[in-house]
Amino acid sequence: MSGRTEVIQRTISREDWIIRPANTTQYTAGDVVADTVTRTLRFADVVLSPGSGGIVQSAMVIDSSAESTKPDLELYLFNANIVSQADNAAWAPTDTEMRACVGWISLLSTSFKTCGANGMIQSADKSLAFNCAVGSRDLFGVVVARNAYTPVSAEQFTFKLVFLPD
Repeated sequence: MSGRTEVIQRTISREDWIIRPANTTQYTAGDVVADTVTRTLRFADVVLSPGSGGIVQSAMVIDSSAESTKPDLELYLFNANIVSQADNAAWAPTDTEMRACVGWISLLSTSFKTCGANGMIQSADKSLAFNCAVGSRDLFGVVVARNAYTPVSAEQFTFKLVFLPD
């Protein structure tokens, strides 16, 4: 009888969302897209044990609107909760905050699929490896616009990520 090793890996899916302020102020490329309470996104319990890592396998954003000019977004992921920046403010992380950055995921308008009055963007990025901070099982996110984009008032963005923990 030959020995056989079987490895079973399970993915973890997490989501968080932003409900934009009730305005239609245009974003400039490099502006933060945030919600009315100015907080970072939190993807909780993405690994099995504190301080371990994994791979972000896929990412998508669901947009509550399908306006004519679609957003180009980047989702920056951090292994520590950084200081939040206000909606429509220039993205200006500190050096210390960037040392906690595990990478970014591009969510580009060229991949926007209209689904009636809303739509979604699936990331074309390849897998992103990460490690959570010591004692943590969470990742945090900041969304940055990369085009001149005029939003819909109180537009909602739901970010869904799939993780493969180590």
